[in-house]
Amino acid sequence: MRWELMLRLAWLWATARRLPAPPGPRGFIHGATPALALLGFGDSIAAGIGVADQSEGLVGQVAAKLSPGRAIRWESFAKSGATADALVSMLDRAGHEPADFVLLSCGVNDIIRRRPAEQFYRKLMQFHAQALHRWPRAIIVHVGVPAFATFPALHGRLGRILDRQAIGYVAAAKKAALDAGIRYAEFPADIRCEHFAVDGFHAGPAGCAAWAGRVVESLSV
Repeated sequence: MRWELMLRLAWLWATARRLPAPPGPRGFIHGATPALALLGFGDSIAAGIGVADQSEGLVGQVAAKLSPGRAIRWESFAKSGATADALVSMLDRAGHEPADFVLLSCGVNDIIRRRPAEQFYRKLMQFHAQALHRWPRAIIVHVGVPAFATFPALHGRLGRILDRQAIGYVAAAKKAALDAGIRYAEFPADIRCEHFAVDGFHAGPAGCAAWAGRVVESLSV
């Protein structure tokens, strides 16, 4: 199975359409003050790959849904292809930016690259500990690892193989969230093909909207 997975992924990367990150990794939603601050970290999901404008991406849409009528300042420090190894350095990039909410998207690249799930857990715990130390009053949400079989580019056997491989990572992410006392927002089960971008791998505006709704729902639990 390992060689089949590697060959199939190599073919996918060679033929997949590459999408650029949209311009403007930050934004401001006008409303009642004082403004809330939302920071995004992690992989391409948080970086906005798959949409034309950051306001249509996951971080931008979470900001729009967080507190209607309230001013919200948001910014993403994410990078396409990032694994959990890069999370702490992203915190360093954020510097002394204030944060009321922290959104983390991480797991897909660790699964695809077959990083040990135990290592994935440790890196998440490092991020959670440092983020909580830096922003002790912030609400931190780890966006759920998506179901690979829902990706149009991964329909069929490849998606099922990756979903089986992902089980340990999903468990590690949920355990890290529980152990650190942060939120974990499940991937929306009703995501459909039309919710994805043209590459069939990243969520488009509709997918990010559904995902943002799930993130905001997790805050009321």
